[in-house]
Amino acid sequence: MAQPNFQVDGLAIEPGSGQTLTITRQASNGAMKLIDAVVTGGLTLSDMANLSQVTGVLIVGMAGTGAKYTTITSALAAVPATSSLTNPNVIMVLSGVYSENITIEKAGVTLLGIGRAVIQPAVSAAAVTVQAAVSTTPTSLTIRGMVINQPNNGQACVSLVGGAGSTVGVDGINIEDCDLNPSGVGCYTVYANAVDYVYVRGCRSVGVPGTTSMRVSQCAGVTVTGGILPAVQMDYTTAGTIPSVAGSSYVLSGCTYVGDVQSTLSGAGSLSIGNCSSVGSVTVNGNRTLTVVGSAIGNMAINDTVAATLKNSSRGAVAGSGTLLENQVSGMVAFAGDTSKTVTFDVSRPGAIYTVVLDQDISSTPYVPSKSASGFTVTFGGAVVSTVYWTVLA
Repeated sequence: MAQPNFQVDGLAIEPGSGQTLTITRQASNGAMKLIDAVVTGGLTLSDMANLSQVTGVLIVGMAGTGAKYTTITSALAAVPATSSLTNPNVIMVLSGVYSENITIEKAGVTLLGIGRAVIQPAVSAAAVTVQAAVSTTPTSLTIRGMVINQPNNGQACVSLVGGAGSTVGVDGINIEDCDLNPSGVGCYTVYANAVDYVYVRGCRSVGVPGTTSMRVSQCAGVTVTGGILPAVQMDYTTAGTIPSVAGSSYVLSGCTYVGDVQSTLSGAGSLSIGNCSSVGSVTVNGNRTLTVVGSAIGNMAINDTVAATLKNSSRGAVAGSGTLLENQVSGMVAFAGDTSKTVTFDVSRPGAIYTVVLDQDISSTPYVPSKSASGFTVTFGGAVVSTVYWTVLA
């Protein structure tokens, strides 16, 4: 039985995001109008029908679709060398599977998937490589809404290649709302080395093998927001190759799932994990800092002289030679005819400035006569048989 039309004056998509995402009507001529946070003035269907005639818009489609370009590579070749952050070019990739390895060497490019646009590498190399050419450098880039496969062992879905003094990504490389699907052994979702700023937002990697990871090193800043990630390795050392921006900040924020995290930071850099629902084991080495806020993480290894801070987070077991400041941690100590017991932290705290709250199952009152960075002592006035529950508050 035929259903009546669904009628609304306007459709708002994900209004709680704080962004403007609406499908509505243009009052002047009744055309359907689409508005988002990028195209704030709106775009009508008639505008989209004529996009191929607009300067700076290149449309890629499979053979027979009528698109001017049938490969992403040919569209990239048509992007002028003058393309930049302020003079951008958009490559709209229509649904289809594009069997090619693409290389992006120009700035101001947006690779935008329309429908299910899939990049399937034709040879065993990175599916997408971003690097400087002789006369052009991709200082800015956006890849959005693409499905990027990688079936070849040891290769990356997206490879970002910089070098000493490199300005690749100095204005930001954005990888947004993409499916990054490495299925080979030892593959990478994103591999970034010695580039400036990288932002990965809302990307998914589901069903990848256990040897898959995101690997970044020597980058000025990498921020991963939302999405589902495999294992992550993030390294930086001032003794290594430095791109145009010195120093480093690595951030995992609001991710639904992250596999094991490993990081070695030496001389500069920091790692923070915030509001992530599920994170695997976390291993940090070097002499820098780790901050975890509002996240659930697995076991921790805090090695060398790393200073770690946990706020409003849960964790598994912890070990290592570094220091750990938690705003609250609890435990218990058993007395079997003892007057005093020492509680030793699994990992030392930065110092002895903390509060110990005690609770016990007998009428005698315990107290804490001494505290140190490595632990504290619980003492009764005489020998007791009891279990004392303790909580340390920062």
